[in-house]
Amino acid sequence: AVPKMLGALTWDDFDCKLATPVLLKIGAPSVPALVKVLDEDISKRVNLEDFKFMAQYRYRGTTKIIHILGELGPVADNAIPALAKALDDDGRREDATKALAKMGKRGRLLMVKREQLKAEREQLEAEKSLERSRQKSRQMTEDAHALLEAFLSCDAANLRERQRNRALQDYAE
Repeated sequence: AVPKMLGALTWDDFDCKLATPVLLKIGAPSVPALVKVLDEDISKRVNLEDFKFMAQYRYRGTTKIIHILGELGPVADNAIPALAKALDDDGRREDATKALAKMGKRGRLLMVKREQLKAEREQLEAEKSLERSRQKSRQMTEDAHALLEAFLSCDAANLRERQRNRALQDYAE
């Protein structure tokens, strides 16, 4: 019954509304099949450019699967890795977050750890950016000092040349 219900999730709203309560009633035994469909990469089976219509329904079906897994709650905690992957998809992130929040402590811990890792990556990236800025600033300062020294030495050479010319003029007079 589970495979037929999974197929119904991907087609029209009427079938989807019928399949959802059946899968929720089946409960834990439906989780492996739900996870398998969620984990499948449709792009390996279907050229999305040729079958956009089919991909649209498939995508809606996986979004519904995420919702069902969330409704099953802690009973479906072996779906947590698949839901974690769904967090990486912008279109499914919100649904996956809601589902993980319903998975109990393990799901919430995973969300917290992912957020901590994300914050650490962002902090590391900010530190790298700051260090690059510091290096550029040091280089610009060194370049400015070199230009100033060149200007001053050029100006000093000009001054000496003018003084010598003036001395030669004074001597000639």
